[in-house]
Amino acid sequence: MSMKKKIIAGFGWTFILEKIVFLVQFFGGIVLARILLPADFGRVAFITSVILLVFILKGLGFDTYAIQCSRRNFKEYVGTAFSINLFLNFVLFTAAFVMALIVSSGSALLMFIVLLITRVFSEILFFHPALLQKELLYKKLAFLNTFSSISSISVSVVLAVYGFGVWSLVIGIVIGDLLRIILGILWTPYFIRPRFSKRGVKDILNFGKYSLLADAMGKLYGRSDKIILERVTGVASLGFYNRAHSLLGMTNNLAFNSLTSVAAPLFSRFKNNRQRLSKIYNQFLAISIRINIGLYLVLGCVVADFIVVLYTTKWLPAVPIFRAILLFAIISPLLGFTRRFHLNIGKPKAVGIAHVILFTALLVIIFPCVYLWGGVGVALALNISVVLAFIFLMLRTRKFIDIKWERIFITPILLAILIALFYAFIIKMFVFDSAWLRLLVHSAIISAFYLLGLLIFERKYVLQIVQEIKGIYKRDI
Repeated sequence: MSMKKKIIAGFGWTFILEKIVFLVQFFGGIVLARILLPADFGRVAFITSVILLVFILKGLGFDTYAIQCSRRNFKEYVGTAFSINLFLNFVLFTAAFVMALIVSSGSALLMFIVLLITRVFSEILFFHPALLQKELLYKKLAFLNTFSSISSISVSVVLAVYGFGVWSLVIGIVIGDLLRIILGILWTPYFIRPRFSKRGVKDILNFGKYSLLADAMGKLYGRSDKIILERVTGVASLGFYNRAHSLLGMTNNLAFNSLTSVAAPLFSRFKNNRQRLSKIYNQFLAISIRINIGLYLVLGCVVADFIVVLYTTKWLPAVPIFRAILLFAIISPLLGFTRRFHLNIGKPKAVGIAHVILFTALLVIIFPCVYLWGGVGVALALNISVVLAFIFLMLRTRKFIDIKWERIFITPILLAILIALFYAFIIKMFVFDSAWLRLLVHSAIISAFYLLGLLIFERKYVLQIVQEIKGIYKRDI
């Protein structure tokens, strides 16, 4: 099979299997949320956040390094990366284990140790998924991720039904990680042995300096909010916050991730053609933001009924947190899209700086906000930090392409604001006793008005973008 066919087939398998995983995790998450307590989710979220932060020092991007490493020096350099990785994992595991003995006890200590051991094995055998991607074995990689993810959520649901409580979440995570390790070993076409080379060390450090900065800041940003919230307000509050955050991830996975995957190879292909690159970036960003704003407009308006219907009333404290975090929800995927743009055109420095801005702004703002408003305060801090980082990265992006700010952003934002205000006025006209009926009717009304607005104001523009994107793939891919 040619490289072109491998890439197209790989994208097809990845897209289909990602949606299957999404559906299983969505419905499995509903079952778990109905059975378990918010504090159970908060406790596991806190432990996993601490463990991931422990491994920040190992953020040299070994997996990405293995993918891009030339075949001539592959065994020598990636074998050296394996050796460095083994050493770092041993040091970090020892440090984390000692820390756990000091700050934890009882069942919390046992959960921490179990998840820590599993994480270490996953980190040590980092290169298996990377080698599958390097060899363009996308189908195997997609099945690996699908089977392990579905098994993880399925085990958690079964154990929760049989009364295992918080341990159902822990065991589910362990099963998923172990399956990824086992399938990775079985399906990887060759095995890497530990080696040591001075040239390899130099090459790894040269590659990893920006990756380390971006990865460290990204992990600090992605996990420190949960750790700080738990330390200040407790695991129950973190559980509600985590539920709101998971709804964001669910929505992004539904629409945005696939668009980014489609756009990424085009960024690399046309990185030396400013005009073509500008057109591709503007078109994909315009489509993405219209889908994103539409989804969050609907969900933001009906989220209370959505949570009651799917997760029961015990999760209602997550509603104000979700609405407070909507700005972050809309901008964060756009930031990720622009971040992918910079990485794919070979300009990672701006990404590292953007991650520094993200974490620094969050660290400055989050403490007064969390003490004043709890989970809502953390959401507000995330909003401010992501806006600052996005503005910086967009300004840096202008060095490489021409961005049509007004055409991309103004119309969908104004349309969403008008519909939200209109909905606030007419909501009393459609009052139903059934939460199910309210959810369906209100969602239908908001969706209809948003789509009608796009048809009236932007029909030609959206159709033009879709046709041009199709043309790019027919001509060049």
